[in-house]
Amino acid sequence: MRHTAGASDFVLGDHGTRELPGTVRTDGAFDLRPASSLVMETITATDTFEDGRFTATGFTVRDTTALARSPIGGAADVPCRVVATWEAAKRGAPNVIP
Repeated sequence: MRHTAGASDFVLGDHGTRELPGTVRTDGAFDLRPASSLVMETITATDTFEDGRFTATGFTVRDTTALARSPIGGAADVPCRVVATWEAAKRGAPNVIP
């Protein structure tokens, strides 16, 4: 996570492979821009994010990944979707949210 105190823009690192730019509001809610990537180096995917929220102790955000096809061997070769909630705990001093 890269953020300058008082700024609305930030960058969230996604398990070392992507940097996701976002914007935080004064109440702690935030938005991340959609991100395209390759899953398993062959499957096109687009992530969209909803309900991002920073708290004093971390953040949560819902990630919906739309894949061009299933990554599961033997599955039908049709588009699929994965929905996950990310939860993160803050290291160091608590986040300051006005």
